[in-house]
Order: sequence, then C-alpha cells, then structure tokens
Amino acid sequence: MDIRNNSSSAETEASGQATSIAKITHIRGVGRFRNYSSHGDVSFKKFTLIFGENGRGKTTLCAIFRSLQTRHSAFIHGRRTLGSSHNPQVTITLTSGQVIFQNGAWSSASPDINLRIFDAHYIAENIYSGEAISVDQRRNLCRIILGHQGVALANRYDEIDKEIEKLNATIRVARGIITSHTGPLELEKFLALSPEPDIDARIETKTIQVQGLKETDQLKSQPGLTTLEMPPLPSHLESVLGRTLEDVSRDAERLVRAHVTTHGMAAHGEEWIATGLSHLADGTCPFCGQSLLGLDLLTAYRAFFNEGYRQLQSELVRYRTNAARLFSDERIELLRTRATGNLTGVDLWGRYVAINKPDPLDLDQLTSVMTAFRGEMLVALDQKLASPLDTVGLPPTYGATRDRYGVLLQTIETYNQQAISVNSAIESFKAMANSTRTQIAERELALLHVRRKRFEPQVHAACEQFKTASVAKAKAEEEKRKVRDQLDRYVESVLVRYQSSMNGYLEHFTAGFHIDRVKVEYSGRVPNSTFCVVINETAVEVGREDTRLDQPSFRNTLSAGDRTTLALAFFLAQLKEDPDRSKCVAIFDDPFSSQDQFRRTCTIGEIQRCGEQVAQVVVMSHDRRFLKDIWDLPLPTPDRKALWLIPSGERDTVIGDWDIVGDTESEDAADRRVMLEFYHHPGGGDPRDVIKKLRPVAETHMRRLAPGRLAVIRGLGDMIQRIRSDQRPESLVDSLPDLTDINAYTRRYMHSENPNATSEPVSRRELQGFVGKLLKIVGVTPG
Repeated sequence: MDIRNNSSSAETEASGQATSIAKITHIRGVGRFRNYSSHGDVSFKKFTLIFGENGRGKTTLCAIFRSLQTRHSAFIHGRRTLGSSHNPQVTITLTSGQVIFQNGAWSSASPDINLRIFDAHYIAENIYSGEAISVDQRRNLCRIILGHQGVALANRYDEIDKEIEKLNATIRVARGIITSHTGPLELEKFLALSPEPDIDARIETKTIQVQGLKETDQLKSQPGLTTLEMPPLPSHLESVLGRTLEDVSRDAERLVRAHVTTHGMAAHGEEWIATGLSHLADGTCPFCGQSLLGLDLLTAYRAFFNEGYRQLQSELVRYRTNAARLFSDERIELLRTRATGNLTGVDLWGRYVAINKPDPLDLDQLTSVMTAFRGEMLVALDQKLASPLDTVGLPPTYGATRDRYGVLLQTIETYNQQAISVNSAIESFKAMANSTRTQIAERELALLHVRRKRFEPQVHAACEQFKTASVAKAKAEEEKRKVRDQLDRYVESVLVRYQSSMNGYLEHFTAGFHIDRVKVEYSGRVPNSTFCVVINETAVEVGREDTRLDQPSFRNTLSAGDRTTLALAFFLAQLKEDPDRSKCVAIFDDPFSSQDQFRRTCTIGEIQRCGEQVAQVVVMSHDRRFLKDIWDLPLPTPDRKALWLIPSGERDTVIGDWDIVGDTESEDAADRRVMLEFYHHPGGGDPRDVIKKLRPVAETHMRRLAPGRLAVIRGLGDMIQRIRSDQRPESLVDSLPDLTDINAYTRRYMHSENPNATSEPVSRRELQGFVGKLLKIVGVTPG
C-alpha cells in the first residue's frame, strides 16, 4: 500500500528540491531491529551523525538504504532477524513522502531518492575485495567512472551484447537441428535447397536401383579364409631332458638330496634352497639370524647350486613355459574358432565364386592330439625340473603321440594350401567387381533423402529461424560496433577529468601515491576499467586475483589504510563528477577505517565539503570522537542532528536522540567501563565506588529509552514505578524485574535508606551479579 504524502511530493517536485531522508519511522525483523518504532525527535537533517557501537545496526541501515536505492529485496532479506518469526518490514519517511517495505517488496509508487552509499559493500563491489581487484569490480568501477551518459552507452553496449548472445543461442540450437540432417551437403547449400514435388517417387525409384547394385558390391567387404598356424614339433626336447652338469661334486649332490629328502621337500626342495641362497647376508640365516659359516651343508649348497645349475634350471623353465603356451587350451580353441569361421566363409563365397572347398577337419581329433602331446611333454619337463642334474627319459608313449601330432601337422598344411587357393579365387573376384556405379547411386539417393528432410516441418522451421537470427545478429554486431565507437570517444573525454579528480583527493590525503593510465578495456563481454598505481615514480599494475605474490601489485604495495583511502577517493570523485550531485544523499559508514590521524582529519574536512555539494550527508560511526569532530565543524546549526543506535537489552536496538555534546563529555561511558572492569576482575577496584555507579548508569539508560516519560522524574525507584504504570516502552518493561532487584540492592548502601550504609558489608560476588544484570540491560555484553 502506498501511503506517501502526495502533497509534500508535489511541493518538492514543483520547488525543484531534492528528496532526502526525513526519518526512519519503523523497522521490524531486520538485523538488530526486532521491532523498532520512532519515538521522540529522531528526524534526519542535512548533516546527520549516527553513533553505534559495533554490531548495533549500522551495516543493517546501509543494507536497508541500498535496498531502497536498488529496489532489490535481497539486501533486506539477507539481514532478516535471526530467531524472529516476523517478516521484515521497514517504513522510511522521506521529504517527498513515505516508502514502505513489506511482503518482500517496496511500495510500487515509492518516491525516488538518489542515494550514494560508502561502506564495506561499496568497496567490495566496486574497488577491491580482500587484497585483490576482481573482474566484477573492474566492471562496476568502470560504470562509476563513466557516469550517467557513459553508463547509458555501456548499458546499450551490454544490451546489444546480450542480444547477440541470445541470437547465438538461437543459432546454435537451430544449427544443431539442421546439421543432423545435412548429410554430405555444407550448411549453406542445405539452406539453399528448393522443394521438389515428386521427391517421394524419385526416392522409391532410386532405392530399387541401389539395392540391385549393392548385393554384389557388398561381397567386397567380406573376408576370405584364415590359415591355421600350428605349433611346430619340438626339436630339442630329448637333449634338454638328457642334459646334466659335470662340475657339481657328487658329494655335494648326495648331501643336498639327503637334506631335501629328510625335510620332506622332494617336490620343489632344490628350487626353494637355490632361491634362498641369494638372501644369505654374510652367511647369516634369514630366518633365525644365526651364522651358517663353516657348516658342511652350506658348503654343499654353494657347490651344488652354482651358475651352471641356475642357467640349466632357467632354460628348463623357459622350455616348459613355451610348450604350455603353444599347446594351451586357448590356442586350441582359437584354431577351432578359425576353422569353424572358414566353414561359414566357404558357404558364402561358394555361391558367387567357383572354388575347391578345403577338406573338412576333425576338430575333436585336433583337440585330443594336441592335448595329449602337451601332456607328454609337460610330464617329462616337470620330472626334469624336479631333478635338474638327472638325465630324464621320454615317456614310453611319447613316440606314438609325437607321430600322431606329425600327421596332424601334415593334414593342417594341406588344409592351409587349399585355403590359400580359395582366397586367390576370392581376390580375383573382388578385383573384377566395380563399385563405382553403386557409390554414385548411393550418393544420389542420400541427396534425395536430404532434400526431402530439408522441408520437413521441424527442419524447415529451424532453417528459417537460423536465417532470421543470422540476419539479426549481423545487424546487432554492426550496432554494437557503432556504440563502441561512441563509447570510446566519450571515454576519452571523461577519463582525464576523472583521473585528475581522483589524484586531487589522493594528494589532499597525502596518500604517497597516485593513479595513472585510467582506461576502459573490452577484454570481456562487458566493458571494464583498469588503472595503475604510481609509487616513487614507478607504475605498479593493480594485477588480478591470481597475480603472483612476488610481483608488485595492488595487494602487496598498498597498506590497508592506503586501500581505504583509494576507495574513499574514488567515492568522492564519483560524487564530484556527478552532474546530479546536488540531489544526492551521501551516506558514509565508518569512512576512516585503518586511516591514521592525519587522513582521519582530512576525511572529516572532505565530508563537510561533500555536504556543501549534495542534498544530505549521513555519517555512521562507532567512534564518538570522530562524530564529535564533525559536529564541531562550522556546520549550519539548524541543519545538523545526532542520533544513537541504543542497545535495548542484549539483542535489540532502537534509534534515539543523541546528546552528542553531553555524552562525549559525561561520565556515563566511564562508569560503564568501571563496571565492566569490575565484572571481569571482581577482586580489584573499590566495590563501594562500583555500587555508587549502578543507579546513575541505570537512570541514564532509562532516560535514553523513554525521554518523554522520565525527563522530569528523579530517582531510580520512581522511574521504575512510572514504567510499570505505563507499561511502556516494551524494552524497559521486559527489564523491570532486574531493575527492581538492582534498586533494592543499591538502597542498602544509601544513607537516606540505611543509617548503617557505611558499615553495611559488601559481597564482591553479589555485587558482580548485579553489575552483570545491569550491563546486560544497557546492552553491554559482559561475557
């Protein structure tokens, strides 16, 4: 609901006055403001100073103002009061009427206000984040530098670029549909095809023609027969089995074999011992670590298992491995598979080529012969491996098995010659076949299918969409080029002036550096800015997030105070170069962070001069003295106001009138510090002095929250009674039980209430408890 003051708005518009902030009327469910409603004189003036300790709501107010400026609700929703069931609601009174945020949005007909906010968000969004300057910050800073006219051009450039991006997406989708149907044609030729009325009849005729040509031609891709590669007959098996070694002493052999037999290692004992000899270190047993030197058995081992023995054993292992591999089940199965495949090939080619079929093979016989021959060889080789020094004879059945395998080899040789003859006939047939006619007919048929596909509804629509989007993209790219030229010419005129303003502020702050080479780049889709920092007459590029630490850049050449000063200079230059600055409301949130005293003083002066150029200045800070220094400047007295974000209990904040002169000169802050010190260190200090401070601190806090009700009431007891009677404000009503206890406790140490007040004993632990209660009431967390 829009409840702005229309008459006030009309008067403001007619008079040409700028819209500024008149009052923050209501905040509920945002940050520390659980349910704030304005009371007393909390109106804003041309110069408005707001004091608030850290964590009391300054950043929340900036988020509310930024949401009002941008009309983005996320800034408020992101700071929703945790633990509260209320939806965020804000009412701000402007000089032109009221604006209301409720139900997740600002009132649709809210008056416009031109806000410029300098805070941590402004710095992180436009200048730098942490210790680096990102691409997004370069883009945002570019918009600041360009101003309204430049931003309009940059926005148009961005809009055109987005249009081109959308057109590219349309073109990509259409191209994806089209290219899946273009076949052998290029895209342009596919798009240029014309419709053909009798296309279906032509495709049918051509299909019949291709099928007639294809059957013969397909045979060219079929393979011929495969020859069978058989393992040869072993030529050295008998000599291998009969080999022995003459340089191994028979005594050593006898001793080793007796040892093997004694320990039940007959099967692989010699191999195991031979392997173990390589692990003896200086004659020490690898199992028990005892010395074996001098043992007859060790001497026998070394004589028996000499180099010749190892070579013989290695040769036997290789011979056995080859025999097992060449006659393996896998090899036999491969031969069977190839022979079976040849039968299929013979049936196929026999229909087209005059061939003499190879004699059929008995595959079961092939399997049994090869398996038996493998078994005969492996039995003999395994016996030889068990006793390498013994001469081993061939099995009695070996000769007959070997002869059967020899007959099998002759049969396979004959079979292979027949297969080679068949393949020769097949190759002759392939050489005579002519596939040219088939290929030509297939291409013609494919083109007919492509032509018909071109004018199917979905493909035809994609083609039209592709052509329309391509034409629109060409026009957009031409307009983008023209806008780029205009933007370049505008940038040339504004950058020099902006750089001069920036450096003027940096010189005023005695920053010790200045900026140079301010320019706009188009390295990405959106224009972005770049500049360099000049230190000791040396230009230092600002770098990027991934700039190496050993390279001079923004992150390692500027201190935290320098970076804050640079950001403030950018903000002030932005205001100075804004042609509508007289209508702006400038808001500063702790603008002197990390600055030394000199730059802090300069900041105060610039805020005053800024106030002379804009419609309104709002400064928020946690530093009373900083705000007091601004207050003490020769500002127009009726046009300044001091407000305070007052803690209300542990979690709430309200906005109240701030007696800036009295508060910065009063003892209230000092009393709070004494109480806080005693709470943390109850063993020190003067407890009676602390007791004397309880009532003044409580009374001062209550007057701040309820100035209208308690202004003329003296005494903590009467104040409590008034709040209890009125049941207002709620924040004090909630604290009444603790305030009543504090009042009763302190009366014991008042002469007017207790004649023995001076001698009344003081329990430091009890006092610490009441100090903690009061600190929580006034918003100072003692934990």
